[in-house]
Amino acid sequence: MIKQEKKLLEQKNVEEAQKLLPQLYKALDKAALKGVLKPNTAARKKSRLTKLLQKTARLDARQAKPTK
Repeated sequence: MIKQEKKLLEQKNVEEAQKLLPQLYKALDKAALKGVLKPNTAARKKSRLTKLLQKTARLDARQAKPTK
């Protein structure tokens, strides 16, 4: 799922990436709960992906603005 998210962001597909984010959060939380990942690792991955999504969305919005 993380690879899917990054691939969507590389393709500048912000809307699809935003739809995938809650599922990704759920999977990371479940992995942390089951002991597959440490809780801090899951939190770090969620934070970095959210940061990347916001950065991509901002860049996309700037490029979409018409220039004067």
